[in-house]
Amino acid sequence: MMRLSLADAKRLGLKIVAVTPAARGTVGRRRKGRMPEDVLWMSVRASYPKAVREYQGAVPGRRFRIDVALVDEKIAIECDGWQYHGKFKSAHATDRERQNLLAVEGWLILRFTSGHIFKDLAGVSATIDAAVQQRRAQL
Repeated sequence: MMRLSLADAKRLGLKIVAVTPAARGTVGRRRKGRMPEDVLWMSVRASYPKAVREYQGAVPGRRFRIDVALVDEKIAIECDGWQYHGKFKSAHATDRERQNLLAVEGWLILRFTSGHIFKDLAGVSATIDAAVQQRRAQL
């Protein structure tokens, strides 16, 4: 279970409904009114103000979007849910093609599930920070 201070929660823009511990069995499920993409976005944006949500134009001639992009570092951060990224074979194949095209254009793709985001946002953030430091060292 991840714990945030009230100050951290406010900094991330999370609405605080109660200060009591969550009921057992709720960790990992989508919280009412909180989409994993929104939580990921708020976390990345808090650390990287130049981050872009729903970024288009990473691959010339293609119209797909990156969930969250750190354009200067060429890091694509994706929130993968079963509904859109694994439920249908065609969506799975399209995701692989898209990832390969991004890689050819020099993008590093980081993929996180909603479970990762809700259960270990600190770990997700640490992975993103490590990728940013690595990319900046290469420039």
